[in-house]
Amino acid sequence: MGLAALHQRSLLGETNNHHLELEFHTKAVRQLQDFLSSININELRPENETLVEIITCGIALISFECNRLATAFKRHVLNRSHDA
Repeated sequence: MGLAALHQRSLLGETNNHHLELEFHTKAVRQLQDFLSSININELRPENETLVEIITCGIALISFECNRLATAFKRHVLNRSHDA
């Protein structure tokens, strides 16, 4: 839930503390990795709620990363246009 809230705040531009975003993102990835290594993948089925949670978390992390990279690229383009 915390990851979703941070992601939403980031999309709305409500977070200016990029260090906090990166720290939270890194922690979420680490926790997802720990969780994935602790479960038996062979027991996951499409109707399994755990599988849905894994996919949802993965999508949120990917979306967060895409937004972060797009923001960095936008900043880079703006800086380059000011230099020209």
